[in-house]
Amino acid sequence: MDDAPVALAPALPLPQTPFYSVEYPGYVASLDRALETLPQRALDTAFRRNATTLELHMRPRDPFAHPIQGDVVRTSNLVLKVVKRKRKDGTRGEYTATVVGSVGKTARFRAMADYQYIPDPQHHIVKLRHALDAMDVDAIKAFRFMTDKDRAQQQQQKASQQAVDAMDLDGTIDPQLLAGPSVPQVPAGESPLGLLGPPLWSRNPVPLLYGYKRSPVSVEVDVLDQNGNPVLDSEGNAKKRYVNKARWKGYAPAVINFADSTVHSPCPTSCVPHSRLLPQALPKAPPAVVEEARKTVNPKLVQRVVEKLSERPVWTRTALVNQFSAAEEREMQNSKVVLPLCAYMFNDGPWRDTFVRLGYDPRQDPEARFYQRLYFRNTANEMVKKATMAAKKKAKGTGEDGKPEERNTKSHIFDGQQTYTDTAVFQLCDITDPLLKELIDDPDAVRETVDERDGWYKESAITRIKGILRRKFFGMLDGRTVTDADCMDLVNLEDEVVVSRTIKVNNPNRKLRPRKNNMAKGAERPEDAIANRLRKAMQDQHDKKAAQESDSDEYVPD
Repeated sequence: MDDAPVALAPALPLPQTPFYSVEYPGYVASLDRALETLPQRALDTAFRRNATTLELHMRPRDPFAHPIQGDVVRTSNLVLKVVKRKRKDGTRGEYTATVVGSVGKTARFRAMADYQYIPDPQHHIVKLRHALDAMDVDAIKAFRFMTDKDRAQQQQQKASQQAVDAMDLDGTIDPQLLAGPSVPQVPAGESPLGLLGPPLWSRNPVPLLYGYKRSPVSVEVDVLDQNGNPVLDSEGNAKKRYVNKARWKGYAPAVINFADSTVHSPCPTSCVPHSRLLPQALPKAPPAVVEEARKTVNPKLVQRVVEKLSERPVWTRTALVNQFSAAEEREMQNSKVVLPLCAYMFNDGPWRDTFVRLGYDPRQDPEARFYQRLYFRNTANEMVKKATMAAKKKAKGTGEDGKPEERNTKSHIFDGQQTYTDTAVFQLCDITDPLLKELIDDPDAVRETVDERDGWYKESAITRIKGILRRKFFGMLDGRTVTDADCMDLVNLEDEVVVSRTIKVNNPNRKLRPRKNNMAKGAERPEDAIANRLRKAMQDQHDKKAAQESDSDEYVPD
């Protein structure tokens, strides 16, 4: 056994020369052309100014080409200088490796190249873009937006030139004879607008490693038609598709529009949640996806909600929740299924955003006028984000000190004496103010047919009720109590005067589109509100300037 000492590798000092590395995604045949795809400014920003990305332009002279995105990462690599010395006799050469420095940063291009789209180089916008890059002042000053007439002439000339080139004419035929009709026809697939491509086509920089396998949570099911029957292919076999059973399912109640059919839905699947703009029939049962989740909720709580809807067929969320304890309220909020199992909602109209008993149609019952919903927007109500801990304590029904917080179960009632919230959302049956109660119960205020905006009340009656409610509610928000005597000017007004003093649309017979008539009645249209604010700002500026001029005129120097 040889006991000779083992020779250790020599210890050499590490050079302090810094290097930067670029993992170029291609074969570098010309170093100059490779560096042209990586601008010097981009390299300096990436390696010397702590940038995290680097773009590689395969077509550096094309401003519409999408670059390849690279990542700049920190590394601890060494740069070796390898020298090979060949022998004249052809035997194995001698290699010498020397460390010349370390690599602190490396640019890696692991992302896929984006889709490329080359626009028409003769397009006027493309020419303008190149002129801006070249700082061509003459071309920039000569630029003009093309009109429809200019675009039509350009398309006509292009079509004529293509026809001439295709036929390879010898010049004996007049090209104008091949121009076709006076109105140019745009070739199929070509837009006359000349739209350019977006700055990014694909949002997936790295390919998905799916291994040509389907998701393990997806199962194969039959393709069903609208009636629930399997769809057959040409050979008579049922068509199959894969469905992700683990996907999130929305447990929203069935939603219909005021103008939808009053016929009962034949099956629970006809009223689909979130399909607010599709015509729906009157729901008589909850949606199928909600019915499947019935077994996951407390049946006693569902029965209590059904009993409340039997006593009163229409509720606002606040009014309905106030009928239950704090624990039941949390359970209803967490399950998301209790209310959709028992009620449906209107997307617009007098009963908008209220829970209506399944099978009950307030549009057919004049007594449903007491369940109409009134809503006023409080523009002075600032939405302040609550702290996370405070929000958690409120969700648990506890205050800041951790003790159980007393619930206010009268927040849905308006008595004209005090308010419980900064937002006015009330049903007419929950208004106990004597003056308003008398107007609400007035049988002469009922109309023969229901209206999409005013419900079962005449326009003058519901406008008078809203005006008094608005005055009293916002008066209490300002810290003062509005008495009945303060509202007698609205009570004693003639019906025509009440209607004329409200802000209305110009054509009352115009059919309002869904989700377009949900503003509180009497609120300004957005464009009118902007114009009024601008007019007020200009008036304030004018008054301020006039006051300054008046002060300067009164000043007399000694």
